[in-house]
Amino acid sequence: MGYQVEWILLRPGMPLEIYQQYDNWRRVRDWDETSGWIHESLLSARRAAVVEPWAKDNVALRDKPSTGSSVVAWLQPGVRVKLTRCDGRWCAVALGPKSGFIRQISMWGVYPGEVL
Repeated sequence: MGYQVEWILLRPGMPLEIYQQYDNWRRVRDWDETSGWIHESLLSARRAAVVEPWAKDNVALRDKPSTGSSVVAWLQPGVRVKLTRCDGRWCAVALGPKSGFIRQISMWGVYPGEVL
């Protein structure tokens, strides 16, 4: 508490990676490597991801976990989605009333090969 505030997250539910901890404090970083310490009480266990924030093109949200399946929607880079489950290659996600599947490597907030 004796340090100044470095940055403020204005959008609730943004994914953060915890990579260090000390007592009740967690050192976190976001997709563009911005990092800092945050009290654990301000973090949620609910998983979210950001659609390819590094990409220039939209990413397909598909109705099944297959590149040959129908596209439900095209998502812009940087859009936050709720993670439902991941099998290591595809993740089931929700975005408002829409839901579907996105390739796991097309998101930040879930590790490649991670199973949820």
